Amino acid sequence: MTDVNRVTPPTYAGDIDSGFRILADVMPQLVWTANSDATVDYFNAKVERYGGWTAGGGTFDWQPLVHPEDLTATGEAFARAAALRETYEFEHRLLMADGTYRWHLSRAVPMSSSGEHALKWFGTSTDVHSQKLMEERSVEIAHVLQNALLPRSLPASDRFVLASGYRPASNGEEVGGDWYDAIVDGDRLTVVIGDAAGHDIEAATTMGAARHAVGTAVVAGQDPAGALTVANDYLTRLGEVFVTCAVVQLDLLTGAGTIASAGHLPPVVMRVDGSVALVDLTPSTPLGVAISSAIASSALTLSTGDTLVLFTDGLIERRGRALDVSLRRLCDVLEGCPGTTTDAIARHLLGKYDQLDDDVALLVVRLGLE
Repeated sequence: MTDVNRVTPPTYAGDIDSGFRILADVMPQLVWTANSDATVDYFNAKVERYGGWTAGGGTFDWQPLVHPEDLTATGEAFARAAALRETYEFEHRLLMADGTYRWHLSRAVPMSSSGEHALKWFGTSTDVHSQKLMEERSVEIAHVLQNALLPRSLPASDRFVLASGYRPASNGEEVGGDWYDAIVDGDRLTVVIGDAAGHDIEAATTMGAARHAVGTAVVAGQDPAGALTVANDYLTRLGEVFVTCAVVQLDLLTGAGTIASAGHLPPVVMRVDGSVALVDLTPSTPLGVAISSAIASSALTLSTGDTLVLFTDGLIERRGRALDVSLRRLCDVLEGCPGTTTDAIARHLLGKYDQLDDDVALLVVRLGLE
């Protein structure tokens, strides 16, 4: 596969000529050139807006322009680009003449001098402060919306114990559509786990719509397959959405249950005798993909003391690792759990998977008291 960022450095004729300087001075961006050792030897006239500098001759110590929190990462990004002789591109905050910092996208292309291996860098730094603030605000709103759509509390009973867990991706810059829910109706407990595709406000709103559709159908008396069917018929009318979801319904008197999955990973059952295994189920098409899609269901029975662990794929899926390997590892992690309570199991899982590439939601269900 061709790396779109990798370039074959062209050659340049020598020093920056007056034509380049004239063009650079009328550009809205900060224009600069640097030697192979990252020493900046030219800024256009726009530099006077940055840190009170003037566009004089000689070399420039660019480090004071970069926000202290971004300085190390900026140097590392430039070093990587230089080592690979590829386009340098990085977002960081630059010091303005009034003492404030603004976000900029710096980008530079390497060129080799004729007959030499030394690189010359020709770059620009474009003010993207407004866009960056809008992105950050969008993420903040999505986080608030996502948290508001998760259950504020879980039902309690002398017949079962519930514990939940939620953790955003490690970078903290995106939100997902992961959710869980639990509904009690007499002697019936229904638990739900789901994940709406995407990492933005749209994903959070889709999650809210899916949770509402499934929960409303359950309250209306639908079994797991029926609840997912109702939700699917609703979500397919919203446009292009993709939601995976699993619903488990348990009779609290007998432990007999039914599970249905719309493209979601199977839960794990931890038996009271210490054995751990994936629940055997037949997954159906994810919600929102095809209207009137048939939803299959499977039987499930829990004994007093058995524990069911439902989770979203962000907990276990990793790039380059086969899904069956990840599922086996999950069973091993649960077998090695040092605690026995539902809260301890939830904490153990989130602790073992501390570097998460995606948001994670999980729900731990145990029949009987702890």
